[in-house]
Amino acid sequence: MRIVIINSGLRGIASYCFNLYKYLTKRNHQVLLISESKWYKEKIPIYEAKSIKIFGVASLVYEPDKVIEEIRKFNPDIIHHHFASGTFDFLFGKIVALKKPTVMTVHLSIDSKKQFFDISLFIHFMIFKRFLKNIDKIISISRFIKKQIQKTTDYNPKNNVVIYAGVDLKIFRPTKRKKSKTLSLIYVGQIMPEKGVDVLIDSVIEARKKIDVTLTLVGNGHLKPLLQRKTKGKEYIKWVGFVKTQKEIAAYYSKADITVLPTRWDEAFSLVPVESIACGTPVLATKKGGTPEIVVEEKTGHLIKSCIKKELTKAIISLDKKKLEKMRKNCRKTARQKYSLEKWGRKHEILYADLLKK
Repeated sequence: MRIVIINSGLRGIASYCFNLYKYLTKRNHQVLLISESKWYKEKIPIYEAKSIKIFGVASLVYEPDKVIEEIRKFNPDIIHHHFASGTFDFLFGKIVALKKPTVMTVHLSIDSKKQFFDISLFIHFMIFKRFLKNIDKIISISRFIKKQIQKTTDYNPKNNVVIYAGVDLKIFRPTKRKKSKTLSLIYVGQIMPEKGVDVLIDSVIEARKKIDVTLTLVGNGHLKPLLQRKTKGKEYIKWVGFVKTQKEIAAYYSKADITVLPTRWDEAFSLVPVESIACGTPVLATKKGGTPEIVVEEKTGHLIKSCIKKELTKAIISLDKKKLEKMRKNCRKTARQKYSLEKWGRKHEILYADLLKK
């Protein structure tokens, strides 16, 4: 098959599309991966649209017709769009005019309206949803997202399927760990208010008064300079920055006792917990969005109600290293059963093939 994958090129959506590209090309499919913005993930053949950053956050494609022409030249069997993709979402009329079978994966919460980012996404989707009639299949990355789509649109639920994300279990896997009495926490993701990383830092500083705990922060974001100043001189808090390869990220997960995902907003279905449990590392997360579909209490981690310093501090202090160690086997087992790249990729292949039969 000849498949076009259209995405923003940012954060978890880019990681998801990188994994899909890797699987499909391994299966000898021809793939044109198009990114709205500069590609910062691992190097692969990619078409980067010409775009500029607005306010250092959103990308604006300023030669959209060249993107459409590139798709036309490739002559795909399937077009797979990944929402949200900024400018590409508003180009969708031109994309569907190519009259190719079209799939869309929805990666972000579109009906939460709790945080500023949530509200902007809700408005974005309300503008976009007029195109849904042109989409043959929607892939929701969690049951949470499928319910949101059913609530806010009249899209046929039979054509809206849930496919959980998959990761390469040969890369994201447990490794030998040094024994230590110190409780080692890791945070992976954007350094932004919606992710609750500021509360995590405050909670670790508070928990440090009672237990021996360290925190490693992997990622970048506009809140980082402010938080770095706050943690200056605190050697138990380590800043790593952006990590480019999956192998490097996997190594950080594997060394930690637990990964913390203290989000304020409704995560649709973050890749972070999936990558973490694949490495055998349990997850402490807020009970938001699709996260409870991955993090199961006492099996693959712990859930707290909300991103509040008092609650998160209490949860960190109460963590038992022996219990976390026992969870590691179950984490890996769950990843094998539900989140392997092969099972996930095969579901996409079958979905594409079924569309072409029609």
